[in-house]
Parts: sequence; structure tokens; C-alpha cells
Amino acid sequence: MDSSQITDELTRVLYTKQQVDEARALRASAQQAGARIHVVRAWLEEAYVLLALQRPAEAAEASQQALDCLLAGAKPALSAFATGFERELYLTAISYQARALMAAQDHAAIIALCEPVIRDLEGERLRVSSPYQQSAFLATRTELYEAVAAAAYNAGQLDLLLETTELL
Repeated sequence: MDSSQITDELTRVLYTKQQVDEARALRASAQQAGARIHVVRAWLEEAYVLLALQRPAEAAEASQQALDCLLAGAKPALSAFATGFERELYLTAISYQARALMAAQDHAAIIALCEPVIRDLEGERLRVSSPYQQSAFLATRTELYEAVAAAAYNAGQLDLLLETTELL
């Protein structure tokens, strides 16, 4: 057994159907209590576990449900949220959805999902004054940039690849 097989087996042991069921039970409790943010967190927990279990289609659906619940009909953008916590939930949902699309190798969908978010992030990043703070701002969000760069490369969109990597 090589190291990747061992890692895969450990993942299956650590992230089981029980954890998916627990996330769904948590979501049901949050829905019953009318706690929208906790419903979103439960959807994201479910998506995280499903990604770990290598079930990308289900993870994409769970992360989309999280986005729909979080946005509550608002236009998808960082400016749709009043708090930093909500913005982080939004970015986490986008990230999980991008991971699921990467597993499916749907390059066009990755670009369609993440490119507008990167544009939005760049607008926020420009509001940060010092280069050091801009770098720190970007540090936790590079996965989205990397996803677009890889998808652009695989789709043969070299202009987008260069444009995205220059932002990093």
C-alpha cells in the first residue's frame, strides 16, 4: 500500500456516513430554530465531509445549498454581507464548490464560478492600504486564484491564466 492509498483509507475511516448524518441532523435543528447562519454552517460541514469522502457531486450540491441559504436571494458578491463572518462563509462555500468542480474537471464551470469572485476580491484587496496587508488578505484566498489558473490552463485560455497568476 503506497502513501496515497493509506491517506485515502484514513480519510474514509475519519469521514464516515455518520458525519454526513450528523451534519444533516445539525442542519435540521438549525432550520427548526430559524438560525440561518447555522443552517449555512451545517451545509458547509456536510460539503466538507462529502469532499473528504470523494463525493464531489453531492459536495457541490451541499455547497450550492449553503450559498443559496446565505445569499437569501441577494446577488452573489462580498458586498451582500454585513459581517466578515458571513463573507468568510461565502468564500468557503465558493471554495468547496470549486473543489467539487475540480474533481469533476469541469474547467468552464470553475472559471464561471471563481472568476467573478476573484474580481470581487480584487476590489476588496485594493481597499487595503499596505502591500503587506494586501498579501495577508490574499493568503487565505489563493485557492480560488489557483483554481481559475489551473482551469484556464486546461481550457487553453492562456490570457486568463496569465491575468490570474499576475494577481497572485
